[in-house]
Amino acid sequence: MNKISSLLILTTLLAGGTSYAQNQPAMFGSGKAVNSKTFFKKPATIKGASTEVTYGGLPTIEIQREIDSNTAIPFENKEYYYNEGDFFMYNGGRYILIAPPIGLTIENISDDAVLLEQVAPDIYYQNGIFFKKIKGRFEVIKEQLGAIIYNLPPNTAVVTIGEKAYYEYLGVLYEKVLVNKEEGFVVVGELIK
Repeated sequence: MNKISSLLILTTLLAGGTSYAQNQPAMFGSGKAVNSKTFFKKPATIKGASTEVTYGGLPTIEIQREIDSNTAIPFENKEYYYNEGDFFMYNGGRYILIAPPIGLTIENISDDAVLLEQVAPDIYYQNGIFFKKIKGRFEVIKEQLGAIIYNLPPNTAVVTIGEKAYYEYLGVLYEKVLVNKEEGFVVVGELIK
């Protein structure tokens, strides 16, 4: 475990900016809610069909968090960091929230701070990332279309396709569903990188 003290500001992208797509950095903000009427579109796929999602018109939600310690994970000649369900890369004196690369493997998943959900035999979901459990280790895998999630991360963006609302986090798109009268979110697509 590396001991690292750094203030990280995670910003959802409801009001504009760059997406949380695979290995793309999160934007940093001031720690305040920001209103914006700026709209922008990103290409995406929903249930296999090409479309565009629209961001904007809603307040940005920003979360500040102190990072006390990270677990360093070397993978394909790069250093990634894992901390309480989130993955980061170190860049320019700060830790940037990312979606980890497919195939990255970690020994243990922290379930103290962020709920770990089992979505299929040996398939798990935590904080926007899907894992396959292999011999006691957890390997990052592609999002699982059709998987139902019950706990989306708190800084998930609300996006629209036409008049319909979807949810986006780290480039994965979800649609709200009811399962036995309980609210869930089914994985329906992804942003096109």
